[in-house]
Amino acid sequence: MASPIIQQLKKSLSPRSPIMRFKSPFKVKQIDGKLSVPVPDSDYINVKVHFQSVSPCRRQLFKDGASFNNSKVPKMCNPLSFEPCIKDILDNGIDEKQYYILGKGTFGTVILSCLRGEKAAVKVVKMTIDQSTINRERNALVLSHVNIIDVRQVIFNPIKKYGIVVMEAWSPLTLQAVNEEAIQISIEDSIRIMIGISKALEYCHEVDIVHLDVKPKNILLDLKAMQSKLCDFGNSYNMKSPIPLKNIQGTVAYLAPEVFQGKKVTDKCDVYSFGITLWQILHKENPYNGLEKHIIIYQVVANKERPKTLYKCETKGYIKLYEKCWNEEPSQRPSMSYVTNNLLLMI
Repeated sequence: MASPIIQQLKKSLSPRSPIMRFKSPFKVKQIDGKLSVPVPDSDYINVKVHFQSVSPCRRQLFKDGASFNNSKVPKMCNPLSFEPCIKDILDNGIDEKQYYILGKGTFGTVILSCLRGEKAAVKVVKMTIDQSTINRERNALVLSHVNIIDVRQVIFNPIKKYGIVVMEAWSPLTLQAVNEEAIQISIEDSIRIMIGISKALEYCHEVDIVHLDVKPKNILLDLKAMQSKLCDFGNSYNMKSPIPLKNIQGTVAYLAPEVFQGKKVTDKCDVYSFGITLWQILHKENPYNGLEKHIIIYQVVANKERPKTLYKCETKGYIKLYEKCWNEEPSQRPSMSYVTNNLLLMI
C-alpha cells in the first residue's frame, strides 16, 4: 500500500496535470543483456532527498575521498532521507538549510538526491516569465558524451515558480574551487582537464548546441582519475532554433564581445570563453579581477581589452592558443577541433 504522500503525488501527476516531463532519449538500461526503455513517470515518484544542515567544505570532501558514483555514499553525508512531493518543490522550491548542497549558480541550486536507489544531482531552477532558462536546460537532453554531465529529465509546469533538472551525481569539485583553494595541479594535468572540455564543446557544436557559459565554475573535476565534465546548460542555445536568443545571463568576464553587441550567436562564442579559461588556469586568478561588470563590458567591446598575460608558460604554444581563441573577430577564432588537436600536442 503506497504512502499517503505517494498517493497524493501520483494524483498530482495524472495525465491531466500540466506538469511537463522531458527525458533524454539516451537513457536506457541493460538488464539481462536486453535494453529497456526509460521507466514510466510513476517510477520517478519515489525520490529520496538527502538532508544535511550544513554543506561540507569542498576541500574536506575530497580529503575524505568522497565518491559520487553509485557504488557508495560519501563518508561525510550520513544522510537522512524522505519522499518529497515534486509538486511542492515546483510550487515553493527548497529550503537550502535542509539539503545537502552540491553547488549554487546563476540558474539554480543543485542538491544531492536519490532516484530509484541511485544517487542523482537535482537542480532546482527558478522559472522565468518566458520559461527561457528551463527551456535552455532541455538542450542538454539530446547530449550524450563522456565529458558532459548527463541530464536525465527536466520537469516543470509553466504556471509554477520552479522547475527541476535531474542529472547524474558526479564529483562536485569545480575548476574554480581548485583555483580558489590553491590545489596544486601541474600545467600538463590542467591541459588534460581542458582536453576533456574541448572535446565536450566540439561535440556540442557538432549538434548545433552552444553552451554560452563556459567557465571554471562549470567544469567539474575528478582529480583522482584526472577527468573533467562540462555542466550547467541553463544559458545554452540551439543554433537551429528559429527563436532569437534573449536574456543571456552568462558570466560577463567570459562572454564574447559579440554577445554584448547583440550580434549572431555562434560556436565561436564558446571558443572565446574557452580561451579566457585557459588564461585563468595559467594565472590562477579571475579575469579582470575586481572590475565592475559594466567596466568589463566597456573595456572588452570598446577598447578590445583582454586579460593581461603576466606569466611565462613553458608549454610551447599555450599562450598563443588562448590568444587565438579570444580574437576580436569570431571568424578568426579556431574551431574546437583545432583547439583539441593543439592541446593534445602539448602533453
